[in-house]
Amino acid sequence: MLTNFNDCSNFKQQFRNAIIESGITPPAQIIDDGNIHQFSINKESANTNGWYVLRGGGNPTGDFGCLRAGIEFKRHINLDGPHTPEKSEKANGLLNSAPNYEPKNHNKFTLNQFSLNGHSEAMKKQMLEDKYILGRLAIYGQYTVFYASPNVGKTLLILWMIIKSIESENIKGSDIFYINADDDFKGLTYKVELAETYGFHMLSPGHNDFKTAKFLDYIKTMIKEGTAKGKIIFLDTLKKFADVMRKDKCSDFGKIMREFVLSGGSIICLGHVNKHKDPAGKSVFGGTSDITDDADCYYMLEQIQVNDKLKTVRFENHKSRGNVDKTATFTYTIENAQNYQQLLDSVQTLSESEARAIAEINAANNLLTSNQEVIDAITMSIKDGVTLKTQLVKAVAGLVCTSENKIKKVLEKHTGKDYSKGHRWICSVMSRNGNSYSLIPIGLGSSHKDQM
Repeated sequence: MLTNFNDCSNFKQQFRNAIIESGITPPAQIIDDGNIHQFSINKESANTNGWYVLRGGGNPTGDFGCLRAGIEFKRHINLDGPHTPEKSEKANGLLNSAPNYEPKNHNKFTLNQFSLNGHSEAMKKQMLEDKYILGRLAIYGQYTVFYASPNVGKTLLILWMIIKSIESENIKGSDIFYINADDDFKGLTYKVELAETYGFHMLSPGHNDFKTAKFLDYIKTMIKEGTAKGKIIFLDTLKKFADVMRKDKCSDFGKIMREFVLSGGSIICLGHVNKHKDPAGKSVFGGTSDITDDADCYYMLEQIQVNDKLKTVRFENHKSRGNVDKTATFTYTIENAQNYQQLLDSVQTLSESEARAIAEINAANNLLTSNQEVIDAITMSIKDGVTLKTQLVKAVAGLVCTSENKIKKVLEKHTGKDYSKGHRWICSVMSRNGNSYSLIPIGLGSSHKDQM
């Protein structure tokens, strides 16, 4: 390579002189654009054995050579030193020492052009602080998805957490754009009033010319124009912006969301779940897995208890990139709320121990409800004096249409001494290892459901 020019202001003439000194007649014009240029070494236009590359700028460099039939003379020139051939050889008509340049493909492709080396300082300046948007459930600069069944309270709780984050100055209201695409006009009006009160933006399709179909174009423009950094976008709900049943559409959506967060933005989506739960009774996200595969973090919102006054729900994390909470439990009123603000005011957080206790109570109540028919038959049989296990199981099998195996499982599930935990009878071991059952006196505890 041609380096260390004596006078960078006159490097073209120095380059021309180096070509002449090597015995090659240079072209009439030398161009310093970094591309390969061929030229005639004997002023015959049909003969273009000469070639050169010259790059200008603050540190000009150059290279030149001559191709002949079976011979190639290549010069790597340092103008501070002598100009001598680096290599010259003949090899059966093949140019073994030919330069790595081809006139029809001037600059060969490498991955170097994509390297981020040298950009770390600029990237550090762009990098967001590791802080949270919603409690400890969503991190700045990430793509997060929350899934829930209808009427569980996902919108209420997300808005509550937004307001709390604004009040605690974790985030700026002016950076938040909540796109409400899943509400009637009355509900939207209440939420716009909230946005006005707390200083964040409420958007909705069909209002002020906002169009759902153009959402991805809006995002691309923000990325291109550098306005994504620090902005937090909420999509309520996800299915209005991505066809969650099509892998190709979800994949395209995920790619653009990834570009958005890499540009410094944050995206939070609210999604729906399938109607049917998994074998463990847990919710399953709706649509293909591409959304959850591409997201940095996603949660399921499960309803763990409901009564006439309160509803208790629990966020359960299924994927995370960062130090987010694995669970978060909330209660809110479902009794006599006059407006949306009163609903928000009723939201409370529960500690992990409180949430666990409620979940155990709810699980026990669900078990009591599902086993009620068999429980009633066992209770009746014990009152009739049938107390030994083998006889009890056969007696109950004659009263209900279920298998003896199911009866044995119900008998085991509700055996114990704590009525509040769903226990309904006590088991005593008799001689010869026989098991005898007796009912727990009602006076020893109230109904498990009364514990609620």
